[in-house]
Amino acid sequence: MAKYLNLKDEIKQFCLEKNMTFKELAEKSNMSERGLHNKFYRDSLTVKDLRQILDVLGKEMVFKDKEIIFIDKSKNNQDKK
Repeated sequence: MAKYLNLKDEIKQFCLEKNMTFKELAEKSNMSERGLHNKFYRDSLTVKDLRQILDVLGKEMVFKDKEIIFIDKSKNNQDKK
């Protein structure tokens, strides 16, 4: 995956990997599709929102010295950003 993608693009990529639409992700995260898009558009996504989204995708986010790593919970793989 390319370095420096924005968070929305990262999440969309994770959705593709899980064969999940953005709408399905929103619903499984207890949000509407429009609401989720608006959170990204308005930069109002909270840590709680992100945790719900990553949980649905089976991912964890780890902050390490100047990098962010997404970890696939089921495979224990790391994607550095």
